[in-house]
Amino acid sequence: MKLINRPWRPTQSAIRDANGKMIQSKAERKKRWTEYCSSLYRDNDDTQQLEAEIKSLASPPVNDMDDDILYEE
Repeated sequence: MKLINRPWRPTQSAIRDANGKMIQSKAERKKRWTEYCSSLYRDNDDTQQLEAEIKSLASPPVNDMDDDILYEE
């Protein structure tokens, strides 16, 4: 009954490509989604700059091997 009586929901049958052109065929939409998802995980040139910035913000690593466990701990 739930399948028969569920409310109607519109589906999107067209998306835009990288240039803004509408794509409606199923094969082209699949190709565009593949391109989009691949671009999310592509390595950018800013990676090295971002790593350097994060390292400059982070505190230096602490060597825990030098400190003994205190009685209070």
